[in-house]
Amino acid sequence: MLVDDANLPVIDGAEWAKIMPQTGGGAAIESTDSIDLANNNIEFFWAIALIVAKYIFRGEHETVEYMINMIARTLKYIGDQLEIDVPEIEPIKFDGETSQEFQFKSLRIVATLPKSMESSAASKGTVIPSAVINQIEAFIEACKGMAK
Repeated sequence: MLVDDANLPVIDGAEWAKIMPQTGGGAAIESTDSIDLANNNIEFFWAIALIVAKYIFRGEHETVEYMINMIARTLKYIGDQLEIDVPEIEPIKFDGETSQEFQFKSLRIVATLPKSMESSAASKGTVIPSAVINQIEAFIEACKGMAK
């Protein structure tokens, strides 16, 4: 329902299994090339950002804190792999009283940081697609709307 509300594209599970590696605890990709690793981390970043919004909606504060900090670290890894500057992100700490509104705001800040990396990433041979950032923002808004 949230995917429909945010107008996100839907990929059939069988198709997804073909295009995404099933790691079973192993490395997500076999390549050690920094561009390949960065591209894999970019895909991971977007996927987890959507999941964080869902956990905010569910009210799972500890999971939200852990996952927002995880995607912030992933963003740093992407910058390191591409040898580009990434805005500093202080670790986020929530308590049991932190509002969903503040959590959505924190997620939005982290999820939209890649906008500042687009041109640098492109010069290194990878893409941080603006369309995905817009889709993440739409999904966050759909989750916020359902939480009210």
